[in-house]
Amino acid sequence: MELMGQVALITGASRNPGLGISIAQVLGARGATLMLTGGRNQTTLDANVDDLCARGVRAAGISADLTDFGQVQALVERTLEAFGRIDIMIHCASGRGAASIVDMTPELWTSIVRVNLDGAFHLTKAVAPHMIRAKRGRLVFMAGISGQTGDAERAHVVTAKGGIMAFVKGAASELGPHGITVNAVSPGIIDTPRSDGSGIARRMQRAQEAPLRRLGSGADIANACVFLVSEQAGFITGQTISVNGGSYM
Repeated sequence: MELMGQVALITGASRNPGLGISIAQVLGARGATLMLTGGRNQTTLDANVDDLCARGVRAAGISADLTDFGQVQALVERTLEAFGRIDIMIHCASGRGAASIVDMTPELWTSIVRVNLDGAFHLTKAVAPHMIRAKRGRLVFMAGISGQTGDAERAHVVTAKGGIMAFVKGAASELGPHGITVNAVSPGIIDTPRSDGSGIARRMQRAQEAPLRRLGSGADIANACVFLVSEQAGFITGQTISVNGGSYM
């Protein structure tokens, strides 16, 4: 599953460790050229790019607000100017924050839904014309087990991740005739730190209740993404691939 000569745009790559940079490292090791983006921390984004370049990966990074279509368009144009093409887009940017429906602010609801769903739409709208002209493309979106099972005090996240799985079906139906596959990866309980340190005991308990009895790793998710963007997955589209240790079947 080598990716030499292909260009991948990866969102949510301004944390380290985090799923975005884990995926970038695996794609880069397989030969892909990378454009990373993130809206949280330019310093970390730059450091992630420097680390990839030190490993021999051709990479660059640009901050962008994915809820602003103009910024997403500029991100795509900058990627094309730098590397000449976009073969792969992986949308990892997300958001968290537990709150009951009664206590949740409209601002928290909107922020989570917009970065996930508006971001997915904006990215697809911006990259699809270029992939249609190339008659090939791979789009991968990050769903989540909460969108499949539900979760208390996370109605905003459940809605956003469930929406990603629905969006994938719509986009796959429309873009398939142009040689573009559209899929989602749905992580289970993954061993990535959270800025607020929340839910550690709960996450560990849920991981121990799953058949494989462990937390997932960034590499587990990255390997699923590599498969979905490879030629071996060329007949897979409109699917949500669960990578969750058996937590949801």
